[in-house]
Amino acid sequence: MRSGYKKKADYLCLKIFRCFLLCFLIALALLNLSAVADGLAFIFSLLLPFLAAFIFAYLLFVPMRFFEKRLRISRPKKRRACAVTLVYALVFAITGAMLFCVLPPTAKALLRLSDALPDAFARLQEEAIHRAPSFGVSVQNINAFFAWLNARLAELGDYFSSDVLRERLTGAGKTVFSLAFGLFLSIYVLYDREKFLRGFKKITFATLKKQRALRFLHFFLYASDIFLKYVWVSLLDSAIIFGATLVFLLFFSPSYALLIAVIVGLTNLIPFFGPVLGAIPGFLILLTESLPAALWFLAFITLLQAADGNIILPKILKAHTKAPAFLIIFALCFGGGLFGVWGLVFSLPVCCVLLAWLRSAVTKKLRSRKIDPAWYE
Repeated sequence: MRSGYKKKADYLCLKIFRCFLLCFLIALALLNLSAVADGLAFIFSLLLPFLAAFIFAYLLFVPMRFFEKRLRISRPKKRRACAVTLVYALVFAITGAMLFCVLPPTAKALLRLSDALPDAFARLQEEAIHRAPSFGVSVQNINAFFAWLNARLAELGDYFSSDVLRERLTGAGKTVFSLAFGLFLSIYVLYDREKFLRGFKKITFATLKKQRALRFLHFFLYASDIFLKYVWVSLLDSAIIFGATLVFLLFFSPSYALLIAVIVGLTNLIPFFGPVLGAIPGFLILLTESLPAALWFLAFITLLQAADGNIILPKILKAHTKAPAFLIIFALCFGGGLFGVWGLVFSLPVCCVLLAWLRSAVTKKLRSRKIDPAWYE
């Protein structure tokens, strides 16, 4: 009996010691938040290539599976090697086309726009002063507004010529190098995908009970399916929007067609708010050339987004996500507020995965109480 009490006392002392140690570590971390943040940033920079390798391999599994199903090669290893080679040849071809065919013209358009902005604002100010009496606006207010606008543009120019921008460009260069190295490592991860999946399943069954492990793997596969479909359909949708915008603008403003098409295509990755975020800078850029071209652009974007929303977006939002519009808008606002642009892009699939988990948990709870879930529908 004494030995039993002694074991219980030792176990209780061990739990108390662990609790005090955890509280001490939390307090130490709170007192040295800057050092902890720097340490975590350093660890993340070291792990970034390996995390990127798994993310690239995860995303490129879809085109690899597409090529694998269509290659008439009997040996699985050779078929996998050929599929992986085709996938990365396609990735490098698209990356090269972006670097040599899209980035230089876009940079030239930005430089041209920066040179044209002062004259465009001067013309706009003269036009506003000329039409101000018709709308009952005083000339002093118009001059004050344009003075404020020129001051903001001057601050923006000072920022682009400051050391802060150079430091950020240096950090961006390091990140690009880490991502490029991660893309190279993803070749091995994608080729040996089944081995990594078997290891992940072994770890899952080793740490969880069998039923919980099965439920976790089922939920993981469901979430993975949502993410993959969402990412690839969104990329295809943005590519279609980019191409249509580029073709339209080649007739109205060839000098800024590629720049505006890139902006519209990238912002289209953001659900709901993306078309608005892409249309505003495009309208302002075209306004520096002519008002009719800017108005035609707004009309075209409105029609294009209406067609896009009725053809492609219903497949994403209804067939795959099944999330109410209110929850999608809430997820976009919440994710964008916490994580910025990445939160806006990926908050929708995260919301849909959490909603699926909540529906499953509620359905299971209702059935455990012998209540039919269909009764509430």
